[in-house]
Amino acid sequence: MAGLFVNYRQADQPMAAAALDYLLAVHFGRPNVFRDCVSVDPGADYARAIVRRLETAEVLVVVIGPGWLAASDNGGQRLIDRPGDWVRAEIRIALDLRITILPVLMDDAPPPAPEELPADIRAMARFQAMRVRHDSFGADYRGLLGQLERHVRAYPDGPPDPAAGLAGQVPRGRWRRLVPVVTPVAAAALPTALAGLADRRRASEWLAALAATSTLALAMFLLGVLVVYATRSWSDSVDRQLTAMPSTGRQAGAIALVVAFLGGTMLVAYPLLSRGFLSGPLLFVLAILTVAGALVQWLYQQRLDNQWPPVEVRSEPAAIRGARARLLERLDAWTPPLPRGPRMQAEYALRQLEEATAGLRELAVRNRRAWLRVDSARLAVGYPVWILGTVGMIGGAAVLDRFAEHRHPFGYLQAGAAVLAVAVLAAVTGELRYRHQRWQQRVVVEESSDDLRLLRLRLVRLAGSGDDPLPG
Repeated sequence: MAGLFVNYRQADQPMAAAALDYLLAVHFGRPNVFRDCVSVDPGADYARAIVRRLETAEVLVVVIGPGWLAASDNGGQRLIDRPGDWVRAEIRIALDLRITILPVLMDDAPPPAPEELPADIRAMARFQAMRVRHDSFGADYRGLLGQLERHVRAYPDGPPDPAAGLAGQVPRGRWRRLVPVVTPVAAAALPTALAGLADRRRASEWLAALAATSTLALAMFLLGVLVVYATRSWSDSVDRQLTAMPSTGRQAGAIALVVAFLGGTMLVAYPLLSRGFLSGPLLFVLAILTVAGALVQWLYQQRLDNQWPPVEVRSEPAAIRGARARLLERLDAWTPPLPRGPRMQAEYALRQLEEATAGLRELAVRNRRAWLRVDSARLAVGYPVWILGTVGMIGGAAVLDRFAEHRHPFGYLQAGAAVLAVAVLAAVTGELRYRHQRWQQRVVVEESSDDLRLLRLRLVRLAGSGDDPLPG
C-alpha cells in the first residue's frame, strides 16, 4: 500500500483536515489516503499502524492551521515540543524515510519558521508549502491535487498483471509443435485398440462410422462458415450489437445459439439414427461435447473480459468491441470532474484498447501461412487435430478391413476418396475463415481508429471540465 498520509493536529482545524481527507479519498481512493481516526481499526496497535503506513507512504500532507504551532497542554508547554507528540513524530519519521512533505497552510496560517520548530523536524521548513483558503477552496484544492498527482503512482500496488489474462490461450513453444506428431500416433493407436476388443470387421465398421461422423461434422462446419461469410455484413452487425450488450444479454444470446446449433444437429442426426446408421448418435454426441467445450471456454473468457480495469484486451474483433463497450458504459455513467482512481483505470483500459487495436492492425495484413501459425486455439490446434484424426480413422478403417476375414466394401479406393473429401473440406473451410477474419479485422480496425479518439476526448473532458461542485 502507498499514497498519502494526512498529518494534522486535533487542536487545530480538525474539520479542515477531515474535509481535506475526505476529498483526497474521493479522488485517490480511500485505500490510498491515510488519516489515523478513520484508517486505524479499533483494537489495533496505534504506534505500529502509524509507522508501517509511513514506511510505504509517498507524500506526507501536513495540515497547518493558525494554531498549529501555538497549541499547548494544560501546563503551557507547546505540544510540538513534547517528545511524545504524534504530529512531531510523524514528521520526524517522514524526514528519516525521505518522504516528500507537503505543508498545507489553511487560510492565513503562517508557515513555521525553522527556529520555531524542534531540532529533529526543523528540516520541514525547507519544503515548499501550499495555501488553501476557504474563499477560494475549489481552485486551491485543484492546485493541491495537481501537485499530489505528480508524486502518487497510478497503481500503488502495481499495474494489473497482463500474464493473468493469458490463461486458456494457445499453448506456445515445443508443446504446440508436438500436435502434428501426437495426433497421427493417437489415430494409429485407435484401430489397434479396437481390434483387440472386437473382430477386425466390427472394428472397421466402427472406425468407418466415426470417420463418416467426423466428415459429416466437417461438412456442417463448412456450411456454417459459408453462411457466415456470405452474410458477413449482417453477421458483423449482429456481433457488434452482442458485444455492446450487458453480460446477461450476451449470455442469453449464447444460450440461444447453443439451442439453435443442437436443434440443427438433431435435424441432420435423426434421419441417420432412424435408418440405423451409427453416424446419427455419434454426430449428436460429438455436437454436445463440442458445444460444452466451447461454452466453458466462452464463459471463462467472458469472466476475464468483464474485469475492470481489464487485465488484457486480446487482439480479436469481439474482445476489442467488448472492451470498447465496457469503457463507454463507464464514461456514460461518470460525471465531471472525474476522480483520479476511475480516471487512471479508464486511461489504463484505453491504453489496453490502443495496444490491442495496433496488434489487430498487424494481424489484418498477414498472409495465409502466418494466419495458420498464430490463429486462435480452435483453428490453429483444434482444427488440425480434427482433420488429422479423421484421416487417421479413415486409414485405420481401410487397414482393418483389408485384413478382416469377411471383407467390408470399405477399401483403399473409398478411403482415398474420403481423405480427398476431407482435404477439400479443410482447404475450403480454411480459405473462407481466412478471408472472413481478415475482412472483419479490417472493419474493426477502421471503426476503432475513430472510436478511440472519441473515447480519449471524452475522458479528457470528464477529467478536466464540467460543473465543479467546489466553489472558487
